[in-house]
Order: sequence, then C-alpha cells, then structure tokens
Amino acid sequence: MNKQFIFLLLAIFLLGITTAGEVENDLLKQRDCIQLAQSCASCSYINLSYVKYPNQSYVIRGEYPMTKNGTSYNYSFCDTGTLGTYEWCHHGDINGTDTPNCLRFEVTPSGFTGTFGFYVIILIFSIGIILMGFYIEDNWVIMFGSIGLYFVGLYMLFFGIDGMKDVIYTKAFAIIILFVAAYFSIRGAYEALNG
Repeated sequence: MNKQFIFLLLAIFLLGITTAGEVENDLLKQRDCIQLAQSCASCSYINLSYVKYPNQSYVIRGEYPMTKNGTSYNYSFCDTGTLGTYEWCHHGDINGTDTPNCLRFEVTPSGFTGTFGFYVIILIFSIGIILMGFYIEDNWVIMFGSIGLYFVGLYMLFFGIDGMKDVIYTKAFAIIILFVAAYFSIRGAYEALNG
C-alpha cells in the first residue's frame, strides 16, 4: 500500500508542474478583442488596409486610420469568432515614404497553443487511477480517477481542443468524456455505498 501511495503522490506532483501552454503576443482567445498595434516614430499616419479571416475572405477592407498614441498606432478589432490565422495589413509614411506592412495573429479556443499534450497527460493519469482502483478493488479510488475525467471534459467544453477547429466535434468529445466520468463516479459511489 505504501508503494501505491508514493506513486500517487509522485503523479500528483508531476501533474502540478504540467502547464497548459504559453501565451504569446500573436495568440488570442476566440471572441476576444485585439489591439492591432504598430509603432513608428517617424510616421504622421498609419492606416489599416484590411483584415482577412483564416479562409482568406475580408473582414475589413478599405482605409481606416489607426489611433495615434505617442509613437504607437492602434486599431481595436473584435470580430474573432473564426478559429485560425488572421492577416492584417496597414501602410504608413515611414520617413516620408508610404510603406505597406502585413502581420498575422492566431485565434484559438483557449488563447493557448500546444495544449493537446495537457489533455493527454490528464486523460492518461485519470485512466491510470481508474484502472488502479479496479486492480485494488477500491471504488473510492475509481471515483477519484473520474474527477480527472470531469476536469478534462469541462476544460474541453469551455476552451476546446487545440488544433481542432470544429466546435461541434470538440463539444461532442467533451460530452462523451463527461458521461464516462459520470458513469465511473456514479457506479463507484453506488457500489461503495451498497458494498
């Protein structure tokens, strides 16, 4: 029993140092606003020319002056419901010469990228605890393992799966995991209480 307890504590410690991914400046959470910003000390203007959706259709097209704040020019953009890489282009008079420039930003369900490994680690850890509960025939351990499944299911439901752009599939996977978690926790509790 001591070996299993030490293994469980080690697994919880390793789980605690796992991160969900790093936030980068060019990453944005779906449906959040972004400040499209460009710095230019020698510019008297910078105009936004266009913003393209990931499918290359235009969201904004034309000449939109960006708001000047010191040497920084900003434009607030909030139409980020589509997942993927957006492109935005602007032009300004850098040192008196009208110069175009294009930049990109990426919209993900959670604002993070690289979280797929996070899901896999939590799923493997939870399934491992559930299997350990079956092995030692302890229903309370099985219910404890189902908590990890609840966590992954809810996280997927709220933030989606990294790299999966279809919201319907993401929600379907999340609901399946939540039902599996409910099955293990309800059945474990029922058998633990009824002997």
